Amino acid sequence: MTFFAGAQLSETAGVTKSAYLVIGVASSVLAASGGLQVNRRMRSREEIRFEAALAAVADHMGMLATQPDEAAALLGVIDDRLTTVVAKHAGPDARCAFYALESQGRYLKKEAMSGVPDDAPPGFGDGDKDGRALLHAIHQGDIVVVPDNRNANGNLSISLGGDYQTAVVAPVFAGDQPQGVLIIDAPKAGDLAKVRESFVRVFARLIGTSHAVGHHPATGPTAGPALGAQPGGGRPGAEASPAQRRQAEGDGVQRLGDS
Repeated sequence: MTFFAGAQLSETAGVTKSAYLVIGVASSVLAASGGLQVNRRMRSREEIRFEAALAAVADHMGMLATQPDEAAALLGVIDDRLTTVVAKHAGPDARCAFYALESQGRYLKKEAMSGVPDDAPPGFGDGDKDGRALLHAIHQGDIVVVPDNRNANGNLSISLGGDYQTAVVAPVFAGDQPQGVLIIDAPKAGDLAKVRESFVRVFARLIGTSHAVGHHPATGPTAGPALGAQPGGGRPGAEASPAQRRQAEGDGVQRLGDS
């Protein structure tokens, strides 16, 4: 899969080239980190399914760049596939949803949801408490872990509906442009402790890149999310914040539950 992505890089450019690069990174991260917590035989099967899912995403990403009239439908397929992979990786009872920025960065609209029950809010806006908290998290640019919604100590507390106790909130960017947020949740505190930040970040970048391609003037409708120029709310050309540097450099195989 990594070889396939590398081959595509030599034939593409711009945001599409970035998409194939991230696909290669995703496959490498999974193989290197041992992200699937199963025996060797099952890991092999899961890796095959994982790579098949990414191959399908790569196909749709190529179509997204060349078939602008189909951008909305293709983005829907890509979002569904990627949120499904993340939810399955996170755990048997985990859910995952992607919310895209709209209204010049003032509203987050649900675009895809994987896991049951699907009772997630259709959106979050700057007029409600959860919406403001999520928009602030996107501004900061860091992945946020919510160990226990029942004891948030004034920090971010969020779920996709119901009384799910733990969550992960991952800002979604394409380069330095905010695209939305990826939310993962699970029923019990500790259920997401083994999910790796590097894995979540890769898929957040994949979704962000696909939306940048789909909404690029040359390939699809212009969305124009305007939450801030860079993760962390920086100005174009400004010195990168610590959060931006961590995003650029990655964090190896650190688990979300690690200190």
